[in-house]
Amino acid sequence: MRRGRVNRPCQRPARGRYIATVACGEFHGLNQDGNSEQGVPDLAVVKAYSREEFARLMKTGVAKGGRDIGFMSETARSRLTAFNDEELAALKTYLDARSITGSEPAKAVKAL
Repeated sequence: MRRGRVNRPCQRPARGRYIATVACGEFHGLNQDGNSEQGVPDLAVVKAYSREEFARLMKTGVAKGGRDIGFMSETARSRLTAFNDEELAALKTYLDARSITGSEPAKAVKAL
């Protein structure tokens, strides 16, 4: 039997939360809710991106509609290109679940 990472969809929100906290928390805050006074968006905005658009942003810095979005585009090109497809899927799953109610996925599921 081969040992390695298990990628179950049910584990994605927990893994995605970890990735969001470590990779996005410095700029978007540990809860990924941004800071409107400083022009830092809440990561609920990710819900507007398809998986393909999100992966493109994270890998190339090109936002939805082919836009360059300043600091985020620079950060994606310089710091976020190391994420693999599985990690990006986990991050997207977590951020999408979080954006349902603006809270943690577990709370969002209870609200449905």
